[in-house]
Formats: sequence, C-alpha cells, structure tokens
Amino acid sequence: MSRRAVASGAVALVVIAGALVSTAWALDDRTGSPMSSDVPAEPLMVPATSSERSVTVGVGVAVVEEPGLEVTSSRGGTVTGVGVSVGDTLASGAVIGTVDDRPVVGMVAPAPLWRDLSEADTGPDVARLQTFLRELGLYSGPEDGTFGRSTRTAVAAFNTEVGRKDLGGAFSTGTVAWLGDAPLTVVEVVVRPGDVVGAGTPLLRGPARPVALTVAEPVGGVPADDGGFALVVGDVRAPYVPGSGAVTDPVAVAAVTEVLGSTGEGVGDVVSAVPRRVLVVPSSAVVVDSDGVTCVFTDAHGRGTVVEPTGGGLATVELAPDTPVSEVLANPHEVRPEVTCS
Repeated sequence: MSRRAVASGAVALVVIAGALVSTAWALDDRTGSPMSSDVPAEPLMVPATSSERSVTVGVGVAVVEEPGLEVTSSRGGTVTGVGVSVGDTLASGAVIGTVDDRPVVGMVAPAPLWRDLSEADTGPDVARLQTFLRELGLYSGPEDGTFGRSTRTAVAAFNTEVGRKDLGGAFSTGTVAWLGDAPLTVVEVVVRPGDVVGAGTPLLRGPARPVALTVAEPVGGVPADDGGFALVVGDVRAPYVPGSGAVTDPVAVAAVTEVLGSTGEGVGDVVSAVPRRVLVVPSSAVVVDSDGVTCVFTDAHGRGTVVEPTGGGLATVELAPDTPVSEVLANPHEVRPEVTCS
C-alpha cells in the first residue's frame, strides 16, 4: 500500500469520526428529553482559518567514521627513538622519532611532498615546502613555487637541524612525515625502537574521522512533501533526502558530530524544509455523503463545496489552501434536512 493511500485512509477516518460526532449530537437533540428544549438548532458558522503545517518525524542519528590518517615513514631504516605519545597533538616541526638516529619531522600541508627537491625545481610542491620552512622560522621569501637561492639557504639550515648536513641545500622527503592538512592528535603509536621500517610503513595514527551520518527513519518512512526536508539535531539543520538514510555534507557531518559528542549517536527530527499552508476547518463541518463525496457547506441551505482533505486530527481537518471557502457550517447534521454533497 502506498503512503498516499495510507494518508488518504487516515484522513477519511478523521472525517468520518467528525461526522459521527455531529450525527450523535443531532440525534440527541432530535430525540429530546424532559430537560431539553424543542427549539430548532441554529446554524453555526465558523471561519476557515489559514495556518502553516510542517511534517516532523523523529529519527535516530549515528556518525559514520573512517580510520584515522596513518603517518608513514618516508625512508627505510631502524627505528632508534620514538618522540611522541598517545594524546600528543603534532604540528609542523614536531619530531616524531628517529630512524637510524636521524630525526623524522612532522609536516602539516594540504598534500605530502612526493619528490626530493633542489635548486631550480618549480611546482606546487615547492610552494608547500616554502610554507613549511616559513612555519619553522627558517624562510622569509615568497611562497612562489620556485626553488631559488633563499629556499636553498632555508633547506640547508633545516638539514643541519635534522642531522642531514650532508644534503647541503637539497631537500629529501626522507626527513619529514606528512601529518595531513591540520595538526594531528596521536591515538596510536605503531612502532617502537628496534623496529625496521621502510618507505610507507605506518609510524602512528590519528583519530578516526567522521565522514557521514546515518539516519534511521521509522517504519513507513517520511511522508511526501513537495518542499523538501531537513535533518535537525540540536541547533544544527542540514538538507536531507527522505529514504536516503544518510547525510554526507562535510560541514553538516562535522556540526552534528559535535552535537552528539563522544557517543556518536542520538536522536533528531526530519522536518519539512518549507512549511506548507493549509486551510483548517472543524471536523464536524466536513461531510462524507452516501456517494463517498466529501464536502463542506458555506450556509445552511446551499449546495456543498467539494473538498479534498490533506490532513488533520479528531478536532480539525486540513484542506488545500486554495479551497474556495472563508467560513463553513460547523453543524450541518443538526440544521440541514439532508446532508448530501450533490
């Protein structure tokens, strides 16, 4: 059975319930009692009110993580020292450890350096090297991607600090280890002194990174709504596609992850992105006649106005906002001799 069919059935039940209540009132009045008056009921006209409605569905939300960045060795040798511990936050210049008694220095950059560099080389990797050297206080020239004399001087100073004076003014990727594009917090140290490593061997790992949110919808899913939906968790609101079960926008994932905290899971709501306008009338005003036609009356004697309910509850029924009524007869079963829409 489709959602539309289920929704239509629910609306029909609401309308029928309202009609039964009105009928009961009418029968009670017409049966009379020693304590009741025989004065005929007066037509009760009430305004049809415009309102806004939003679909809100509670959902479960959980963070999906991928393994943290592995910081790897850029050269082979024997680990002779480890300079970091779990919980340390490493920035450019942090000494991760020593391989063959030579320091391996952490480097924060948008991308790793993939080749050795020397004077006259050019490219974006040279610009990243210049930025790195500037962060260490060794370089004050332009970050123009050209390995010139000032870059050579800064590299020579760096090589001296890391025990590679033999390299002169040439840069070797074996002297650094890429930490990613931001300072990295250590969650695991993989090596220990005595281990033999090669290029690409993991030295340590950073924290797992949130990459998506899973959204657990209730049975039956989220009702259709032309205006789209948003996932709301705390004060964070992110676009959501019903049925997808996921949010992958990095900004939204990061914000929701912060709201959920260390557990990485919680609850939220899927809500209409744009509230829809509806016309609201009392349930007692809506009639379903013997032919199955649904209508309301705008006076006590005229023909009914055919309507298509879009929602509501026991007390009220929601109609399309362009339904051509401004007020409706709230007690048609009490004042009309026949309650038929045609």
